[in-house]
Amino acid sequence: MKSAGVADKSRRRVSRGPLVRTLLVAYFCAGIATLGLLSGGEHPQARARREADPMRGYYPAGMPRYPDVRELPSGADTSMGRARGRMSYFSTRDDVDRVADFYGRFWRERGFWVRDDVTHRGGVVSAVDGEHHRVYQVLIARQGGYCQVFPSILDDPLQATQPAAQPPPIALFPRSEVVLNLATSADDKRARSLLSVNEGTVQENVAHYRSVLQAAGYEEELSNERAARSGKLPNKAQQSLQMLVFRKESTGDEATVSIARAEAGQTRVHLMMVEPK
Repeated sequence: MKSAGVADKSRRRVSRGPLVRTLLVAYFCAGIATLGLLSGGEHPQARARREADPMRGYYPAGMPRYPDVRELPSGADTSMGRARGRMSYFSTRDDVDRVADFYGRFWRERGFWVRDDVTHRGGVVSAVDGEHHRVYQVLIARQGGYCQVFPSILDDPLQATQPAAQPPPIALFPRSEVVLNLATSADDKRARSLLSVNEGTVQENVAHYRSVLQAAGYEEELSNERAARSGKLPNKAQQSLQMLVFRKESTGDEATVSIARAEAGQTRVHLMMVEPK
């Protein structure tokens, strides 16, 4: 999935149309990555087996139940800007096309506007329910002999680009403009994911976030510079993207900062922080 570009100063806003573009860029690039960090790549299947049906009443009627799978809630308490959403998860041996066709057919039969971007390796099927101001979406990723599937909904998606009630968890680079503010939780952890743009250089941003996080008690575990010195990262990668990974040993808090040069001379920063509830 390609990130949306940021235009000149007078147009530094996330596009509101089509709605699916906002969801593709924001909800899944950040939301699914957040869930992966929260769960460590694993999902709470053992706990779910003790419940009769953990998905009962979880979604409105516009989200279908895929047959013959064990679907689990994942990220029920999720917000993006001022919009509210929730996600779930399941795996199946069915191929990508079969999963995508199941959701696309269900939504088209209900008169929703549907868009899909799917290959044999995976993709996204999205549907807009204009009557209830809701976006349905399913992310599909082929891994080995299984499809990993992440259905989701987002209510009132135009609110996704509005400023969230929660302030940023750390001081952002001066004069940063936040274009995504996502919060979610799962089990005993919660996470924040912020996408922002600013006028500083990549290296100025690296210095800022390194200083702020270290002052907050985080220790740096990984950076592009370290990876390049060890021969694990080509020098060209250092020029296009800077990534910093921090951890607070006393609490287990984690922070990841991805910094890249965007359009119109701006720098794009994706900050993700995970901590215990």
